[in-house]
Amino acid sequence: MEDDLGRGKLIKREFPQRYILTYSHIIDQPQQLFSHENKDYIKFSHTCPFAWVRIVGLPPPQHFTRKEHYRAEPPDIMEKTGFHDKKSLTVYQGLIFQLLWLHSAYNRPYADPVHDPTWRWWKNKMEDAQYYSYVASNRNSSGGVYVNMANYVKVYNIVASNALPQMIYLDKNSVYNFSVFFSIRTKEQSLRCLFSSPHPQGYRVLPVIIGCPPGRRLAFDITGTLQYSLKKNKRYFDCVNPDPEMPCFFFSDVFYPSFLIQDMVTGDSGPFKGSYIFQIIGGGPYLKKNIRYFSPDEILRYNANQVSETSGHIWLGDDIQGNQTDAEGFHILSGSGSGIMGVDETTYCDYALEFVIHVHGLRLSPTRAIFLMKAP
Repeated sequence: MEDDLGRGKLIKREFPQRYILTYSHIIDQPQQLFSHENKDYIKFSHTCPFAWVRIVGLPPPQHFTRKEHYRAEPPDIMEKTGFHDKKSLTVYQGLIFQLLWLHSAYNRPYADPVHDPTWRWWKNKMEDAQYYSYVASNRNSSGGVYVNMANYVKVYNIVASNALPQMIYLDKNSVYNFSVFFSIRTKEQSLRCLFSSPHPQGYRVLPVIIGCPPGRRLAFDITGTLQYSLKKNKRYFDCVNPDPEMPCFFFSDVFYPSFLIQDMVTGDSGPFKGSYIFQIIGGGPYLKKNIRYFSPDEILRYNANQVSETSGHIWLGDDIQGNQTDAEGFHILSGSGSGIMGVDETTYCDYALEFVIHVHGLRLSPTRAIFLMKAP
């Protein structure tokens, strides 16, 4: 539009598309007159201008619904009929129970070399998988059933359907995008209107929960820690009796811990690169059953910074610059124990982890050395 001086101006306003389509649809649609309680009314065959609505372009559902999926198929039957009997159903029930146990037990502080709970199930049998398959192909499997390892796995690649989920979780900076397409009704169409019920129509409620999505965890990377420690220390002395569930470190070697952020729903796994507070909270001699939690005074004594008795160590990792460098290879920041957590600004998750390591090769104290010398 132009003003009196001939200057143009662009005015932007909201276009009432749904009202225009509705009115246009009502004008073009056939009408029916009827009376009710001595009052005349007009009835339209279709009060909605849209024939159907379609939702497309939905992202992978597991990233936002946070639902974990497994594939567990029944065992193969060696009988030619292929019918299951009591024995095969009992085997299948036991497999499902074992799968559920692995799922619940996977919430452990240590990260497996393969990010899948079922890996611990088959890790010692993968080399013989082809042999078992060959035996089953000749219908000679023991017990009359054959369990295919590939049929018991965690599924991470669920494909999105054309329907909104019941609920989604969003972390910081997460985006949930999708597209909605409407088909406009014409005179020739006789489909039932999508929004013809007496309840409020035209809306789809999608609950959105903002925060740390369920299924993410911080895990101690045993494999990465051992490999990096070997690289930096140029050696690795394992315990006399190695335990795969209890990583072992020589007392005089520099400790280079490595942590992973693992997504139990999508299967994503990557190194934790943020800063963290590292505290010794317990210990004990010889056996794991002898470990006890330390008292507050003991925790302060074992973890206190030399600069301040009320400060804690913030371990930054080998590639991040800190205020000072510890003699053992860690970069350290001085700060109070409170207010340090949550320094990772890319997520709402505030991770915490307790794990146990075995430190061996400790020198005898002078007192114990004297006792040892006096022993008969």
